Amino acid sequence: MQYRPYLLILCQWLLSAALNAQENQPSGADSWALGRDGPFFFWQDSSSAQTRPTEALQQYLDALQAKWGDQKPDKALARRLFFKVSGDYLKNYAQFTSLLEVLDQQSFDCVSGSALLGLAYAYWGFAPEIHETATHVYILLHFCEQDRVLVESTAGQMGFIDAEADIDRARAVFQGEVLRIGRQSFRFDRQVDLRQLAGLQYYNLGVATYNQGQLLYAQRYLQMALELYPEDRIQALQALCQARLAFQP
Repeated sequence: MQYRPYLLILCQWLLSAALNAQENQPSGADSWALGRDGPFFFWQDSSSAQTRPTEALQQYLDALQAKWGDQKPDKALARRLFFKVSGDYLKNYAQFTSLLEVLDQQSFDCVSGSALLGLAYAYWGFAPEIHETATHVYILLHFCEQDRVLVESTAGQMGFIDAEADIDRARAVFQGEVLRIGRQSFRFDRQVDLRQLAGLQYYNLGVATYNQGQLLYAQRYLQMALELYPEDRIQALQALCQARLAFQP
């Protein structure tokens, strides 16, 4: 199996967001080709800092393919891949982590963990359906009618859920969670793509820096998030951040 070029681009896209986040100094629109059509367009940075973890992930997936051989994307492979990838990388839960931190430190949250698993599943020929709720991200894999799996990156060994009743219960919990920002409340469950998931990495950094009182950084992260994912919740936090900045001397 050849590593699909567009998956490498998506991986580099997410890693670019992660690298900007680690610097704690958002570089702005010059790091992203914004406003282009198509979810796979990425302005690629040739720096070794970016390509090293990208190549490491490609080598990891290539090594798995060489060891396991070609396999059809069925439920047995989905289960095996979940336990292998999560066992190797999803070791230390920490809020507001990036894909780069998953690869370098094995630290993850629902956004970065779902990004890693989503890329791994896509590599093996699955069509991962990434869902975002007001406070969480999870993945659905569909095999045939009434046969699906929910993949929950933050639930450890219990995160591969294939019983239909358990899937419904888990989704009901996720969908029932409410996020409040100022006077606004948000509750939803919607499908997102990997471009939007990269935007959520910036949103998470915006949340983290906002909570730390670093409002200028928060405003910049949130603007970067909106350029990738123009969404009401991100806009609401940006408005709250701008209002607080207006009252600062």
